Amino acid sequence: MSIRKLTADFIFDGHQLLKKAILILDDKGVVIDCIANADENALNEAEYYEGVISPGFVNAHCHLELSHLHKKTPQHTGLVDFLLHVIQQRSESVENIQEAAFTADQFMYKEGIVAVGDICNTDHTISIKKNSKLYYQNFIEVFGFDLNKVKEYIHAGSIVQKAFYDNGLLANLVPHAPYSVPKELFKLIDELSPNIISIHNQECEDENILFQKKEGDFLRLYATLRLHIDNFNLSEKTSLLTYYPWITNSQNVILVHNVAISKEEVKLLCDDKKHNIFFCICANANQYIQQKMPPIEYFMEASNSVIIGTDSLASNHQLSIIAELKT
Repeated sequence: MSIRKLTADFIFDGHQLLKKAILILDDKGVVIDCIANADENALNEAEYYEGVISPGFVNAHCHLELSHLHKKTPQHTGLVDFLLHVIQQRSESVENIQEAAFTADQFMYKEGIVAVGDICNTDHTISIKKNSKLYYQNFIEVFGFDLNKVKEYIHAGSIVQKAFYDNGLLANLVPHAPYSVPKELFKLIDELSPNIISIHNQECEDENILFQKKEGDFLRLYATLRLHIDNFNLSEKTSLLTYYPWITNSQNVILVHNVAISKEEVKLLCDDKKHNIFFCICANANQYIQQKMPPIEYFMEASNSVIIGTDSLASNHQLSIIAELKT
């Protein structure tokens, strides 16, 4: 078996940056070993690359099917206006959606991304993902306000989920966000997705205000979309503290954005041994939408489960984990 030896200014082994290290690969490119503190003779025999050699990146939160909205949504509008812009502009021919998604998929691969947690509302990206070099965990979003149609919302999501399954792709039903998924629907999704769910959490302070007082900018969203929220339950708690007790079945929970989460809530989640909580940071998207950042220091103090996402090209200039880490 022939082997290949690589070195660089630093080699990141998944835990630390190593100087004077050598990465050893077999003839198929599989990593056999990583040797730290190699001597000069061994370093001189290895292929040298300027910069850092790292394992592939995981983009934990993306919306590949919104790639056609690149540069079509204005920046710094706040979440409600951003959502309205996406809703008004997301309709496009399947061909254009797939062309933009293909380009975005190729870009992520060139940026060193190897796996993606991708939010889906349709089956439009299946053909791209079947032939992609990336590994996709697909999250099929379910949402709706009419309590009489809860089973219809689940059925519609299940149809999309089956289309992914039929093409050999993993897919889970997930709730979109606290403000778009009532308790009855949320609990059904939780029952159907015991392994993992992903949810947009506390993306702005108005989300908390909605549940605490039934006030704030989300009322304008509902009014604009002509959605009746007569059944909305005022909890007088934050959105997170309202819906978190509804998660009884799902083991792994990805909380995305977390801009308006409190230190006390972070500690509460980290102390809960029933679930594995992952805090997903989408820094550039939060800057793009509302010039806000999540309280990263809270996550770093309390949790080892901080992950990175890009969100979509509707809310980001590029799908790059390197760009997110720089921010």
